[in-house]
Amino acid sequence: VLINMETGPVTFTIPGGRTWKRVVDTQTGFDSAAYFTAEGLDPASSANISSDGPTVAGTYEAQSRTIVLLTAE
Repeated sequence: VLINMETGPVTFTIPGGRTWKRVVDTQTGFDSAAYFTAEGLDPASSANISSDGPTVAGTYEAQSRTIVLLTAE
């Protein structure tokens, strides 16, 4: 779990030795009209939660006032 309650982005170091996937990221950019249009997604859906999120390695930049949940595989 990555928690950023700062007013700007914070870069977290992700532990190595495992494959990490993003499950939840509460940043507002994922639910913007521009994001849905660029990704070809239905604007009635939410892009903040994914059961098959992208792989994360090395570092992860959590945007201001967000919570990120990663899962190890």
